[in-house]
Amino acid sequence: MPVFWFIVWRASMMSVWPVRERLQDALETEADWALLIRMYQDDVRRIGRLWSETGLADAAAVSLVTRGVCLFWETLVLTVSTSYCALCFCGLVGQFAIYVTLLLCVANISSARHSRIQTKGSLSYLASLLPIRGDDSFERLCFMSLIFNLRCGAEVSRIGIITMKSVGPFLRLIF
Repeated sequence: MPVFWFIVWRASMMSVWPVRERLQDALETEADWALLIRMYQDDVRRIGRLWSETGLADAAAVSLVTRGVCLFWETLVLTVSTSYCALCFCGLVGQFAIYVTLLLCVANISSARHSRIQTKGSLSYLASLLPIRGDDSFERLCFMSLIFNLRCGAEVSRIGIITMKSVGPFLRLIF
């Protein structure tokens, strides 16, 4: 089952590549901000259709929560039982690592577009590197405000978009 979620995550990450490549090219040439805005809006629509409208984000959340609870109980039963098996415990740790990695990947969909951290190479960071040339400052400002106001990612109903900002405290609580 995790393979399916990793494939969907990879498709989500690949959809931002054309915008990122166009921004990297704009470091050397002039940026076509209108095209970048249209490409980003298309990317947001594509991610919205993939995760929210099809219900994949809700299914992923339910899958992660139920599997996490099952792994917790299996670990608890395994540690309490008298027939402690190191191999079984290693298998549970491996499964837990896969699901934590999947949670981080889903949160990374949003970070690839909005993060201000340099190492992420997000769209907002790349756009801030571009030099301001003449009359394109207003269009650049429009693109930057679009990135920060039009959120993109796996949106779970009643929770919102899964971001690193929301996943971080959860993982600190677990570990």
